Amino acid sequence: MKELIADYKIRRYCKRLANEISADHHTNGQSEEIVLLGVMNGAMPFLVDLSRLIDPKIPVIIDTVKCSSYTGMFTKSKVKMSKAPDNDLSYKTVIIVEDIVDTGDTMTFLVNKLNSKYNRIDLKVCSLLKRRDCRFRVDYLGRIVDEGLWLIGYGLDDDGFKRNLKSIFIK
Repeated sequence: MKELIADYKIRRYCKRLANEISADHHTNGQSEEIVLLGVMNGAMPFLVDLSRLIDPKIPVIIDTVKCSSYTGMFTKSKVKMSKAPDNDLSYKTVIIVEDIVDTGDTMTFLVNKLNSKYNRIDLKVCSLLKRRDCRFRVDYLGRIVDEGLWLIGYGLDDDGFKRNLKSIFIK
């Protein structure tokens, strides 16, 4: 394994993104409530670290969804949601928190699903990583990564394993 992104760099990305989110949701002395909606399982480390760095004056609800477009490591299938949010997201500002936006298929599916299910939801997407060729628009982005690299660590997995690594590696 070759280290691609060291843990100290991940912390910098998290801090920068938390500052951007905080600035966007704290204006004129008022703090706007936000829902951080983590996409399980990969986004969990990023969701936790990001949420702790958002300005504590901003009311934050943490919720999760589970979507998948892979079975095993390489078999791509239709995107499915196996866990819906626990909270009613109608009339809320929701920031979907993802580890990596690969093709944009999962995010497109999730955004469409949430927009159709909840009234007047204000959706944004925050992703630690995004593939260079992906055209899906991410509102808060940590870093662009090249196509064709199998990444593991910090939530990114190798058939369910290695999510616990502090840094991100090329397999």
